[in-house]
Amino acid sequence: MIAKNLLLLTLSVVLSGCGTQELEVEQDEIHSISGFIYIENNVVYIDEIEVFTKENISENLSRIEEVGLTENDVLYPTGYYLYNENDIISTLVLTNDTIYEFIDFHVLYVDEEQVPTRAYSTNNVEEFVEGSCYYDQPLEVEAVRVPYFIDYNNKGEIIKIFEEFGFTI
Repeated sequence: MIAKNLLLLTLSVVLSGCGTQELEVEQDEIHSISGFIYIENNVVYIDEIEVFTKENISENLSRIEEVGLTENDVLYPTGYYLYNENDIISTLVLTNDTIYEFIDFHVLYVDEEQVPTRAYSTNNVEEFVEGSCYYDQPLEVEAVRVPYFIDYNNKGEIIKIFEEFGFTI
């Protein structure tokens, strides 16, 4: 990404010296989604959810009321509410560059300095499956699942999947 931006900057400077030609390059937008996931053959199946927390309650109050919840639903007992409006499954794809960030509760990958937080980042999907709170069963299987937060590009390629400590099991 840095190399791409540097190339665009260089081209802009070179072309601006010509004075007559303008370079228009469409930037790849980053989109975000949260949900319960299942991974199969580099495809991520996502049951999208909305995450309401005590930290974002004021900015989401109208949406919270729109879906029939109250502030107390969000605040108690956990300080968050995972709202699943429907069971529509979306798909995105993993790449070799996908970043997986998770809490390594089993201390499989973190070194001694990381043990207090157990935060771990990798490009290896197998490490993610083994070390995170990921539940390796299709979404149709009833289970307690951890929500994941996903950043992806216009091509449907996942840039990053991460779990947050407050939602882990």
